Parts: sequence; structure tokens; C-alpha cells
Amino acid sequence: MKQKARFMPIRFAVAVLLAACLFGQVEAQTGRRGPPDGGRGDAKRRDDAASASANDQVRHQLANVRSALKLTQEQAPAWEAYEKRIVGLLDDLSRGFNQPPGASAVKQIDARVDMVRNRLTAMEEIADAAARLYAGLSDEQKGTADRLLPGTLPALYSGAPMRAAVPRGAQK
Repeated sequence: MKQKARFMPIRFAVAVLLAACLFGQVEAQTGRRGPPDGGRGDAKRRDDAASASANDQVRHQLANVRSALKLTQEQAPAWEAYEKRIVGLLDDLSRGFNQPPGASAVKQIDARVDMVRNRLTAMEEIADAAARLYAGLSDEQKGTADRLLPGTLPALYSGAPMRAAVPRGAQK
């Protein structure tokens, strides 16, 4: 049972990644087109605003959960370790994905896989820090953590834009 619980964060991360990929594929298949420049300028600004908003929401949630847990001085280091892992992942997610122009398809795919692998490792480290924090909480605090702590976990996304595989002239 303990081993099964250990893999739950991994399953969650994989499910989130699959959902993000599927959403991108559905969007690509709808044939929506943007402005002549591909909407890169506007899309980047929207992505930055959404990312900042999501990051701000998670940081706000962290502050709220810390307050709601009413941590003791002895519990503070475990919380700080957890919070540090979350903020580190948020920082990584806000950097997005930068692929050098002209890289081969295989190199681009390998780079994305490496990014997702690194983020999965970060999620596993968050799960470990959460387990250590949770183990040090009182029963009342655990009830609060059960309700609020999952909301401090940022959505995991590779940051790589999805592109349609169909050439523009071939779309209906």
C-alpha cells in the first residue's frame, strides 16, 4: 500500500501532462488560425500574464495554507522545505521552453523529454517534502492539510507550444 501511494504523484503528473498534450492536439486539429505573425507577440504576452497569474495564485495559496495550518516553530523547517520546492518548480515553469532554431526533430523531442523528466523529478521532490511535512502535523493540522495542501501544487506543463502537424495548405 505504501508503495502504491508513493507512485500517486507520478501518476498525477503523467495525467496532467497527457491532458495538456491532448488539449494542444485538439486545438491544433480545429484549424484555428491567428494573425499573420502567428500571434507570437500577443500569445507570448497572454502566456506571460496567465503564467504570472497562475504563479501568483499558487504563491497566494501557499501563504494561505501556511497560515491555516498554524505551524509551530518545530514544524516551520518542514514547511519551508516544501515551499522552497514549490517555488523552485514555479520558477522553472515560468521560464518556459527555449529550443535553439535549426535543431533536428530528434533533438527537439529529446529536449522536451528532458524538460518533462526534470519537472517530474521536481514533483517527486515536492511529494517527499509534503510527506515529511505531513508526518509532523497534528491530527487537526492534517485535516486542514488534506483540504488545502493539494491546491498548492502547480499544474505541470512542458512549456513547449503545440504545433499542427498538417501543412497549412492541407487543412480543410
